[in-house]
Amino acid sequence: MNEFRFALILITSLGYVLTFLQLLLGKECPIARYVYCGFIGMMIGNAVFPHLLATIALKRYAPGTITGLFLNAPFGLAVLWKLFNDGLRIAYMLMAIALVSIIILALLNLFFKIGRKLIEEYS
Repeated sequence: MNEFRFALILITSLGYVLTFLQLLLGKECPIARYVYCGFIGMMIGNAVFPHLLATIALKRYAPGTITGLFLNAPFGLAVLWKLFNDGLRIAYMLMAIALVSIIILALLNLFFKIGRKLIEEYS
């Protein structure tokens, strides 16, 4: 396992935890709903930046592009639309998406470092 896979596992696990919290707390905790919204929006953005742009720039397929564009983006947009229809405010949704995206980008470097250290230690 390399550090990329380690980071991917952590991000995926975070998505599961946020989804669980959203389902568990629902309308009782608006913060959980906005954090979940931010994560979903970040995943939609991830389909375009870097996957689609990398595919175009490198003139070859970047792994994850098809999944991101044809699975994550449409289902994510449907979830965001549902959250919007359930009363989340668009301005707060956009702020949550921006904030969660910035936090995840900052954490990625840390996740890679932890993964690299674990791989070196247990190899």
